[in-house]
Amino acid sequence: MPDVFTLRYRSHVKIDEILAYNAKRNFNWGGSWQRNTNSHGTSEDLHELLYFIEDMVDSCKLTVQRHHGYLYTNNWDVIETVSKLEYIMAIQGKSVELAEAGTMKLKSPNHVYRTYFKTQRIQQEEKSRMAQFINSQTEVRPGPGFKDFLTNWTNYCYVQQNHFVDHNDMGVITMLQLVCPIKIKKTLELICDK
Repeated sequence: MPDVFTLRYRSHVKIDEILAYNAKRNFNWGGSWQRNTNSHGTSEDLHELLYFIEDMVDSCKLTVQRHHGYLYTNNWDVIETVSKLEYIMAIQGKSVELAEAGTMKLKSPNHVYRTYFKTQRIQQEEKSRMAQFINSQTEVRPGPGFKDFLTNWTNYCYVQQNHFVDHNDMGVITMLQLVCPIKIKKTLELICDK
């Protein structure tokens, strides 16, 4: 929708201010400097869409970029209503199946749990003990980045938030924290994606 970015502020006053400001300026968005009067949406259409979004604020979220808006909702009726608006130029819909909270879908998980670590600095001795412990555990699989951190970056002691280990028993994490006082971000249950 032309000028849908004006809805970013969720204000009818701001819509009018931005449209008035843009009408006075001649923008070159990588094209001709010739003024294109057809590129701007009408104020009424933008206000109407804002009223619609305000009525549905609990069941949808709108994110915008210049002339493109992305509407996220769990309510199919909202999508049908928006698709019938004559001033919307193009609509593409996509549905997503969400996993339960605290789970992660993988094609073929070999472990039951995945534990992520918090971003933190650990001591060199703690890192060495942790690497020795993880390498001695056959049921623990460090993620690729974490394995690289443990084996190839011997002097680097900064754990990243994307570092993880896959494991089958929560007791392994307790033992890991006894070996090295590393902070845990979250543990997710791995489930098979169909």
